[in-house]
Amino acid sequence: MSNRITIEQLRKTPLQATQAIPLDQLQMLIEECDDVEKMVKADKALIQSVLDHRFGDDARRLRMGAGKDTGTVSIKCGDFVVRSELAKRTSWDQGKMPEIAKTLEAMGENPFEFLDVEYTMS
Repeated sequence: MSNRITIEQLRKTPLQATQAIPLDQLQMLIEECDDVEKMVKADKALIQSVLDHRFGDDARRLRMGAGKDTGTVSIKCGDFVVRSELAKRTSWDQGKMPEIAKTLEAMGENPFEFLDVEYTMS
């Protein structure tokens, strides 16, 4: 039998009494929670993958039929309504940003009205 505190025991312990719990035991509980969190995240991703596989083609067809590439569509399946959300994602080539800034400047525009610049140091 272990003298190590479990998360169930911690939940039942009055806050004042938790002050006596050794830090190494609290650290182990944090690590256990991190592991559980990773498993839950992986499980949710697996379930999402199953749903995507099952309803992805229907959702794409519905979006195409509505003349849109992104957005939300609903699919009726028995007593359930499955909602498929596809966010609009903007992407750009970070290496071309200085060139874009120069082009804007050449057009008489202030590039900083359109671009956010972030400086970092390694």
